[in-house]
Amino acid sequence: MNTENDEKVDQVLMKNHPLENQELINKLSKSVCKIETYKDFASGFLIILQKGENDYFFLVTNEHVINKEMIKSNKKIKFYYDTINDKNKFVEIELNEKERFIRTYKYMNIDACLVEIISSDNIDPSYFLPKPNLDKINMYEKLKNKSIRILQLPGGGPLQFSKDEIIDINLPSYELFYKASTEFGSSGSPIFLDNSEEVIGIHKQGGKSKNNGNFLGPIILSLKNNRQYVETSFTNSSESYEGEINKNNMKEGFGKYIDKNENYYIGQWLNDKKYGIGIEYEKNKSGKKDRIVYEGEFVNNEYEGEGTFYPENDGKYIGKWSNNKRNGKGIKYYNDLINMKEYEGDFLNDEYHGEGTYYYKDGKKEYKGRWRNNKRNGKGIKYYDNENNTKEYDGEFINDEYHGEGTYYYKDGKTEYEGGWRNNKRNGKGIKYYDNENNTKEYDGEFINDEYHGEGTHFYKNRKTEYKGGWRNNKRNGKGTKYYDNENNTKEYDGGFENNEFQGKGKYFYESGKTQYDGDWRNNRRNGKGIKFYDTLGNPPEYDGSFLNDEYHGQGKLFSILNRKMEYSGEWKNNKRDGSGTSYFNNGDVKDDGIFKNDILFNGSGSKYENGNVTKYKLENGELKKNNNSYCFN
Repeated sequence: MNTENDEKVDQVLMKNHPLENQELINKLSKSVCKIETYKDFASGFLIILQKGENDYFFLVTNEHVINKEMIKSNKKIKFYYDTINDKNKFVEIELNEKERFIRTYKYMNIDACLVEIISSDNIDPSYFLPKPNLDKINMYEKLKNKSIRILQLPGGGPLQFSKDEIIDINLPSYELFYKASTEFGSSGSPIFLDNSEEVIGIHKQGGKSKNNGNFLGPIILSLKNNRQYVETSFTNSSESYEGEINKNNMKEGFGKYIDKNENYYIGQWLNDKKYGIGIEYEKNKSGKKDRIVYEGEFVNNEYEGEGTFYPENDGKYIGKWSNNKRNGKGIKYYNDLINMKEYEGDFLNDEYHGEGTYYYKDGKKEYKGRWRNNKRNGKGIKYYDNENNTKEYDGEFINDEYHGEGTYYYKDGKTEYEGGWRNNKRNGKGIKYYDNENNTKEYDGEFINDEYHGEGTHFYKNRKTEYKGGWRNNKRNGKGTKYYDNENNTKEYDGGFENNEFQGKGKYFYESGKTQYDGDWRNNRRNGKGIKFYDTLGNPPEYDGSFLNDEYHGQGKLFSILNRKMEYSGEWKNNKRDGSGTSYFNNGDVKDDGIFKNDILFNGSGSKYENGNVTKYKLENGELKKNNNSYCFN
């Protein structure tokens, strides 16, 4: 159906969106006003609002359109309404506070002005937007990402509209942000929830990246409570207050308080105390922008509820407060130059306490887990600041240190150690792994202060056992067994160790598993009493006696590999017969008996077989002694 009004609606200029819901736009446009002041054009709208117990008719726009000076000077303004149907329909009024109720709201960080429309203005009530539902539009957080529509009369030109979503909300200043197109002269335009008659805010200004406006909620609440308003109320010679008061002349509602240092607070009050939502500022006396200290909720002058704190020399905090301290869920940021999260999680009395995540300055996780008194305590995970943000440690903490059960990782993600910790070091039972393809065990046993200490097993990289036994200060100490890295992983040594060396009593084995040596050791060598064995069937002894630095030295017996009978019994030096001794033939007969030097008989009697007969001889000082012109003694 095309009516005359529909044709007029078609003339409305769109901003980036096709025309839709013409009937609704036509209805809403009747309340949108073009305001003509003594210097320029702006926008505004007509609406019904409750003041005290009664409903009143108002013209609403920005404070920077109709400001206090204009009101004090009783300036006149014109406003045109129903501009689609009748561009010349206007009302001229004098801004006379004695004749009508007028209030500005710049003091509470809301850029708004309300001018009461009285009967003599002769405006049909049907042109006013219906009274908003306070309970509904006060649910600010639920409005984020909702679609909105702005009707405007920029620069005194024809009616336009644009739409977008609410992209951000700042509750302490009651601001909403959007990218809906606006132009100069759109100040004071109504902001509607899309496809509805619900007006939720006033457009305030455009920006380079986003535009913003103010919610109507606090204005509606202020009027409904019918609070008085004082423009300047000095609490003493150096402090002042501008805003709403109750019947007892106490700050209540919305207002701006300036202290003796020119720092100030803008927000809600109750019984002379900050109560509700507000913003604390620190005055910058060097000409720069005043610094926001805190914005959020207050109870009895203290930070309580949701709020954002901006330390002067540190990053901001966004989250829960109680008794003026950070308590509950929150986010702490690095300094403003970085503006990256430092910590996100639970707080107790300004300290990290409960579950939380700490971040590196590049945004990667540094730690996630339990906290107590600002330190890591309880279960948690620490991460490397590498490309993949891999785990560094997963386990228990006490006062920022690894303490209890936990797993430590190589930077490539493989397990390096899992087991007990104390004071940031490996202590107790644990397993250390190689950083190889299969992440095989390197050591399984006891640790003290990051070192192998106690009972433990060390492994070759192919998973075979390399050593099992006692350790001290990362070295083999005490009783233990060392193994060959062969197919059967046979024993190499079983006995005492000291600082990684064979020491004390011990057995050394051939790779076949047979015993090679059983006896005393010192400094990794055979020293003292011992038996050396042949690696043959039956594993017979080769030498039984004294050793020095792996050599036969002192008293000892040498046995034949052929018949296992004694081959020599006597003294040795540096692996050679040296000193008193006796050597034997395979049949057990004495071969040489006397003093040996460098493995050769030097003084004494000797025997040898010649043609089936035994010939004896004597040696003195290494030379044969004659007997009746012969060297033989038969």
